[in-house]
Amino acid sequence: MNIDSTHPFYTGELILPTSTIDVVINKILYWYTYSIPGGVLWSYPRVGKSTAIEYIKINKAKIFNIDVPIFSYIADTKDYKKSPNNFYKSLLNKFNWAEEIDTSHIKGGVTDNENRLVKLFTSRAIDTPEKKLIFIIDEAQYLGINELELLKSLTNKVRANGVKVISVLLGEPELNDKRKWLKQSRKTHLISRFFAQEERVPGLRSRKDIENLLRGYDLFDVKHKGKKCSTSNYFAPKAYREGFRLQNYSKEVWELFTRTSEKYKQPYLDLEISTEIFFIYCMHLFYKINKQDNEELLLTTQFLEEAMTPEVEKLIFDYSQTIVDYN
Repeated sequence: MNIDSTHPFYTGELILPTSTIDVVINKILYWYTYSIPGGVLWSYPRVGKSTAIEYIKINKAKIFNIDVPIFSYIADTKDYKKSPNNFYKSLLNKFNWAEEIDTSHIKGGVTDNENRLVKLFTSRAIDTPEKKLIFIIDEAQYLGINELELLKSLTNKVRANGVKVISVLLGEPELNDKRKWLKQSRKTHLISRFFAQEERVPGLRSRKDIENLLRGYDLFDVKHKGKKCSTSNYFAPKAYREGFRLQNYSKEVWELFTRTSEKYKQPYLDLEISTEIFFIYCMHLFYKINKQDNEELLLTTQFLEEAMTPEVEKLIFDYSQTIVDYN
């Protein structure tokens, strides 16, 4: 049987709750509840911050108990080179303003486009019970001082209209370094607005983290091709009917990642597994499980190790070196 690469697990549409996502949710929920104007969530690359934001956007009504407006923007290396007007245009394009006003391009100067953003933000939140919105900027380490000043002006004007903006900056360790630089430069107005609090978002750090994720594959039903069942059930139906559950192998999988990671990490650093790399490993694992599905399927140590392909191990090595470089 060939693996079904159109399944949400392989296309990336399946997002399971993880310890990484829990940290992001809890922090943003706290900032939202207590109207913290802005905070920073930073991590090493490939931990899964962006995936966590997608999870929050999909499940926001359940998380916040209301359909809170969420705007998200991915900064890039060119943002700091843009003129103020072009930066605002980038935001408008991302938020589909062009579609809303039924035009293929955005005209006007800085003031015009800032006012459009203010109107857009205000209109989405002014009639909600709490009159708040969440503004998320991913890869925020690419924002320069000028962009932060523009965002401060924008959020000030939205606040003047009666809407509180909770700004969330996501990025890599350079973002936390930028906060330190702003403090040294006495840019306290930007720190208080966008860097009021900071939190490092971890990867997977315990067997329990692994077990919870694998349990999600066993229990979380996914709709695909007219069928609704868990990922484990879909790719190993024969074994699943006889009681096969991937979560029962969390100890062995954790030990495998521990052995592999220990070869590359420095002794003074705690073990941490990239969430994204773990997902890639699971893709290889389900491929093998699918090919060998039977009523008596057992995952031996050799079976699990064979899913740890050279490509996956190389990703673990690169991730370990990244952590070393940042420390």
